[in-house]
Amino acid sequence: MGHGFLPTSWRPARNRKITHVTFPEVSTLLAARHQLKTTLTQLRECSITHRAPPPEPTTCCGRGCNGCVWEGYYTALDYWHEQANALLLQASAL
Repeated sequence: MGHGFLPTSWRPARNRKITHVTFPEVSTLLAARHQLKTTLTQLRECSITHRAPPPEPTTCCGRGCNGCVWEGYYTALDYWHEQANALLLQASAL
């Protein structure tokens, strides 16, 4: 029997309760995806070329690690948005 969102091959140590599993909040991830889609659309409509956004992580273990891959993703995504917004602002000033 699995633990819902965890693979069935993963089991906690005997007599150990799972007290905290950190995955990105669904609302946060959905908001990030929506903002990304909106920004990409704006860039396309303004014919602005920008590097590809960072890919969503696929290696999260769900243990709430310090420096989780999701933290790095959101940091990289924030930086990508800062650059994209600067490009959009620059294009609107022309």
